[in-house]
Amino acid sequence: MLITISDIPIFPDDGIWRGRIKIQSPSNCPMCNSVTQIEPLNNWLIQKDDENAELFSFYFCSKCEKFFIGHYEVLYYQTTNLISFSPKKSYNTKDFPKLIKELSPDFCEIYNQAYIAQQQGLTKISGIGYRKALEFLVKDYVIFLNPNESVNIKSLNLSSCISKYIESSQIKSLATAATWIGNDETHYIKKNLDYNIEDMLVFIDVMVSFINTELVISDARKLTKPKNNNKSQNSTNSKN
Repeated sequence: MLITISDIPIFPDDGIWRGRIKIQSPSNCPMCNSVTQIEPLNNWLIQKDDENAELFSFYFCSKCEKFFIGHYEVLYYQTTNLISFSPKKSYNTKDFPKLIKELSPDFCEIYNQAYIAQQQGLTKISGIGYRKALEFLVKDYVIFLNPNESVNIKSLNLSSCISKYIESSQIKSLATAATWIGNDETHYIKKNLDYNIEDMLVFIDVMVSFINTELVISDARKLTKPKNNNKSQNSTNSKN
């Protein structure tokens, strides 16, 4: 919404600009994202030179009780161009183990996008995002185990992929449970009324831990596996 302000202090001249300027007021608080329509508490006009000026407006959000600043470029005909509202709220992200990032970078990215949506209060869509992240993790994991069947794995639905390709009973149980809750977040009718997104995230986190353990063990086996050249050397030595 455009509002008109006047009697603006000028920096660094310590004067007062008596004209009127139209500015775009915030429709959402950049800190808590709540819908708001507020007018600035104070304004300052920064005169850079004879032709260029910037305007800074000081706002207060009554919902989260935090202050923020609007930064504007002053244009001709007493209008402004909004540059930004700051500071913006920073959101937490989950840092996954290195081997999980290498196995399924898409899972890590989608999971954190859903996590940010959840922190913004978008709980109706964050569950769908977690369900998508889960599918990427499961399929990347089973492709890692069965690289020659990647084409078939990619085309399977998630439940079939879990039941057909995952041998670990722990990972299979966790993936199945997380899938059921994720499907509830996606479909019209919820079947598992006693479980919610938080339960789904617990199942995913533990599943990530199990998969990461398997990847670490696989890496250790790769290191300790006898090399062909060592076998040849040992064979030569035994003949000698």
